[in-house]
Amino acid sequence: MKFPFSNEIQSPHAHSASSILMNRLLFVVSLLLTITSLAWSRPTTHQAASSVIGQPDFTSDASTEPATAHSLDDPAHIAIDPTTGMLFVADQGNNRVLRYATEAAYQTHSAAEAVFGQSDFMSRDAADPPTASSFNAPAAVFVDAEGRLWVSDTDNSRVLRFDEASIKPSGADADAVIGQTNFTSRDSPGPGSHSDFESPVGLVVDDEGRLWVADFGLDRILRFDNAAEVEGRARADGVLGQPNFGTFDSDTSETAFNDPWGLWVDEAGRLWVADYGNSRVLRFDDAALKENGGSADGVLGQEDFDSTDRGLAADRFEGPYFLTIAPDGTLWVDDFANSRVLGFLDGASKADGADADIVLGQPDFTTDLDEGPNAQSITSPYGLATGRNGSLFVNDYSSNRVMVFEEFAVVASPVVSPGNAVLKAVFDKKIKKLKKKLKQAKKSGKTARVKNLKSKIKKFKKKRSAL
Repeated sequence: MKFPFSNEIQSPHAHSASSILMNRLLFVVSLLLTITSLAWSRPTTHQAASSVIGQPDFTSDASTEPATAHSLDDPAHIAIDPTTGMLFVADQGNNRVLRYATEAAYQTHSAAEAVFGQSDFMSRDAADPPTASSFNAPAAVFVDAEGRLWVSDTDNSRVLRFDEASIKPSGADADAVIGQTNFTSRDSPGPGSHSDFESPVGLVVDDEGRLWVADFGLDRILRFDNAAEVEGRARADGVLGQPNFGTFDSDTSETAFNDPWGLWVDEAGRLWVADYGNSRVLRFDDAALKENGGSADGVLGQEDFDSTDRGLAADRFEGPYFLTIAPDGTLWVDDFANSRVLGFLDGASKADGADADIVLGQPDFTTDLDEGPNAQSITSPYGLATGRNGSLFVNDYSSNRVMVFEEFAVVASPVVSPGNAVLKAVFDKKIKKLKKKLKQAKKSGKTARVKNLKSKIKKFKKKRSAL
């Protein structure tokens, strides 16, 4: 399903456990030093992009057959690995996910360094039947705090998980499948109560390790707790948009969706949903605590929960697909049919139906120019991610490109050689976070998770003591 709706490349990174950890520590420390030296700077209205991926320049929009390491065909979504800074692009038309090195993500017409879903950069067909290393129209990607890549493999009705995604080689197998019995099955969900997927799209893993998946085909969002341990046709732990696991109705209210698409969970545990068919964005506060079929707490794009007005204004959408929350609290929403991206400053504080504060792709909130591709236009925005220092990545679906908006000139990050004291501090922070999760797991009586967390804490303590 399409939406606007040569040799295997090995990773240049070392594959030993110690070198993987050191690469991540170097990235984190470098990022912290950069952020503390430069103020956060979000894009401003009608700002020009600073670089473009998938095209040689800002005015080209060609797709390529056969595919290459430089090309994109209907890119659907993007994600950045918070542990390495690497960029992942769901290249839907080529049935693959591309990985770009940290600096390549900010450089015009850069080449991907690895490909998932295909054995090489020139292949583009979907496997039939599916395999552990194939995709069929992947719609969304997300990389969690542990560096796991999650992919909604939409036309295979499943979600795939790739552990240590920033160091996997091209063509690597996934480590787990959710929604299907195994890697080669592609069963459609039937009637009755179940947690299977029909058409999974947006997905996100929150800070507590819960996986949230939007299924536009069944008009619901499923929640899987302890996602890293979930496999196969697992039972979800919660559902929003439906009162239970056996109903699949679309509607317009504070408890229902009509083609839910993009998802994001912010640091406060709020779930944000791009409810495409209702042309709105919903906010669920303390989402993990909601009962099945729980009510949304806020709405943007509509004045109330019962309206479905579409339009071209600062308070309206015409088909929002994906969204994201920047570290400074700005909510970014792609307004697909209006050829623009809207930014809501401190999005969580906005009243229902509030105006956006920033628009990208258009000169103002009431203009819908169709100029063709250039550095300021976004023909069909479809997928968003935030990067370093406030930079914003925007998929331009029909122009076969990813646009990068950032305030500062692209300069290669200096190689940082942190001393032992700095590295120990990073380890201490990691161990403290894991201990907090361990305490919660013990209270919940989740034996398997307790064992897993204890193992991780032991590993990090051993690495710290070796410094």
